[in-house]
Amino acid sequence: MKFLLTAINAKYIHTSLAVRCLYRAVKDDFDAEMCEYTVNDSLLHISSSVYRKKPDVVSIGCYIWNYNTVRALCDSIKKASPHTYIVLGGPEVSYNPERVLMECCADAVVIGEGEVTIGELFSALERGDSLGDISGLAYRDADGVHINSPRTPVESLDKLPFVYDGAEFDSRIIYYESSRGCPFTCTYCLSGERDRVRYLSLDRVKSDIDYFVSHKVPLVKFVDRTFNADRNRAKEIFRYIIDNRGETCFHMELAGDLLDNETIELLSTASKGLMQFEIGVQTTNERTMDAIRRRIQQKPLFDNIRALMKADNIHIHLDLIAGLPYEDMESFANSFNEVMELRPHVLQLGFLKLLDGSAIRVEEEKYNYKYTENAPYEVISNDFMSYDDILLLHDIEDVFERYYNSGDFKRSTDYMIQLYDNDCFGLYRDIAMYFSDNGLFDLSLSKQKLYSVLFDFCNSRGIDIKEMLKYDYIVANKCHTLPEWCRTYKDKSFEDACYAVLKDEKFKKEHLPGYYDVPAKKAIKTVYFEYIDDRVMLFDYMSGKIIDVSEYFC
Repeated sequence: MKFLLTAINAKYIHTSLAVRCLYRAVKDDFDAEMCEYTVNDSLLHISSSVYRKKPDVVSIGCYIWNYNTVRALCDSIKKASPHTYIVLGGPEVSYNPERVLMECCADAVVIGEGEVTIGELFSALERGDSLGDISGLAYRDADGVHINSPRTPVESLDKLPFVYDGAEFDSRIIYYESSRGCPFTCTYCLSGERDRVRYLSLDRVKSDIDYFVSHKVPLVKFVDRTFNADRNRAKEIFRYIIDNRGETCFHMELAGDLLDNETIELLSTASKGLMQFEIGVQTTNERTMDAIRRRIQQKPLFDNIRALMKADNIHIHLDLIAGLPYEDMESFANSFNEVMELRPHVLQLGFLKLLDGSAIRVEEEKYNYKYTENAPYEVISNDFMSYDDILLLHDIEDVFERYYNSGDFKRSTDYMIQLYDNDCFGLYRDIAMYFSDNGLFDLSLSKQKLYSVLFDFCNSRGIDIKEMLKYDYIVANKCHTLPEWCRTYKDKSFEDACYAVLKDEKFKKEHLPGYYDVPAKKAIKTVYFEYIDDRVMLFDYMSGKIIDVSEYFC
């Protein structure tokens, strides 16, 4: 029999760790092939590609981002090839496999960890054996749907092979796990309460890190739900990455309040760009924390984030969730503003997903939750937020992504936040309402157009932001011509002074050593001179330097 293990990723840049784990578990014993697609691929492309491989058995990983596509794919496969056996797995189908088998034309569902289960299933299908004794499996036959006994999780993760051995790496993100499980029990998550946390040995993790570094993988994302649940283990891995630094960046999800001073000091020695952290704050409302069983120590959390931000060598990504119990608009605005006082590099405003199998899904009636019927089961309203509130937050998320998380408007938005007395939520609410009032959400706005929109917004409120916005535009766009709203008049004497700067050997040796032997006519192509607040600034796009050269223009 021929077996096809399939992943449908959210984006091309993503890779599927799960399909690689399953493929590595069966490839030596079966005629198995692995393939990946994305939700952006057409259904015809995916189904025809699968059909032309002529598999007897197809397995597909299911998540909230691809489940609707998977259901349509199963229908297409069955109609084109009725005898193809379809197996589903993943968190989207593990918690209600009976319902999945009733609503979808799949034949079986692997429940939970699949490396052992998938091998036993493939063997049984090849031999024509009964499936009733395979733990961790739900299946359908002529007698109906059957749910077998649960599968005991793999005790020693070191027994599982390294799935990237021999792989060819490109620019896509590589996902890697050094542990399974989570010690916490957040009601909106599926990772806690299932089983204790199991870890790969430190020797194994170090060996795997060596492999990524030696192969110059651009980005490795640890999928450990709480990377630093074991502080000492996390500290040892941090130290190993720092001591063996290469060109690979490592991304981890941390519990920020579990960091200690020794770890913070160690992390401050990391070279810039070596690591990036995602830290879930989710809310600062204590009643909400109690309701979602996420009791964090807020002062240590915020103190640790400030220390990480001060070191300025690790990219910090923080998370908030809208739609949690007891968090109304006023409370959410407070959470947003408190987190924004930390000035993270990125703040992700997410919306609660009532995942099948999560505790908050069980409690949906307690808080009068309304949510989308199909994946991703996103909140529509509850007792604390109306749908109008949720829609406004979606608008705020949109403009916040454009103007803050992009990093292209830093000087301007920092200034505007100060004018709003640090009411960051109020600022982005007003920008969102300006977008809505002027039909801007309905337009496809270029990055350059966003500057003029913000300029117009500020003008409508009497805010003079032209010079700072011009500064941000030049830094982010590496331009040589400014747009009309910030263009300045420059005569021949200005041009002459620009060349005088680039011909000054002493100046270049001190400030622009990379241009020391470069003729001015060539250097002028990678720098830009502009008036900023009555000063003339040189923007060097090669080194990133910004130098005041006003003395040459007197």
